[in-house]
Amino acid sequence: FEVHGVWTRLNLGALQRPFMLLLFGPPSSGKTSLALEMLNDWPGPGLFLSGECGLGPSLRSIIAYREVFNFDLAAPVSRDDILDVTTRKKYSIVAVDSLSHMRLDPSTVRSEFLDQDTTVIAIAQVNSAGESRGGVSAVHEADIVIKLEKYGVFETIKNRFGDLSKGSWL
Repeated sequence: FEVHGVWTRLNLGALQRPFMLLLFGPPSSGKTSLALEMLNDWPGPGLFLSGECGLGPSLRSIIAYREVFNFDLAAPVSRDDILDVTTRKKYSIVAVDSLSHMRLDPSTVRSEFLDQDTTVIAIAQVNSAGESRGGVSAVHEADIVIKLEKYGVFETIKNRFGDLSKGSWL
């Protein structure tokens, strides 16, 4: 499969589906914006699961500002809601915002989606030490880990498909 847009700017190498990608960073570092861009530029049906800010004005303003519309939206409140949404339609990629707000274990997320041949983007905040909330488990489960320090700037700190890189995703 071929990717374009933001996927090309991230320079992640020869991706092999399905895979799990972890985005983490402090508040306002662009985690949600980058995930939405990734969904928008993905060559197949995508779903954004918004557990952190629901489907309210904050998310809608990001979508309008970034001009990203090529995916479905859902605001699940439980694991059962997630399963309900993802079994009604086959998605090739799903973004989960965020692991901690939805109280999801990274290994569960990996097995639930990858077993269905669905790529997953998992979003996590940082803890007081600047590490991914979810710790070693979240990093271990992911095939690709991207750290965002500030809006628009990324650093790939783990990549099973290519070289590590850093730069701007804008």
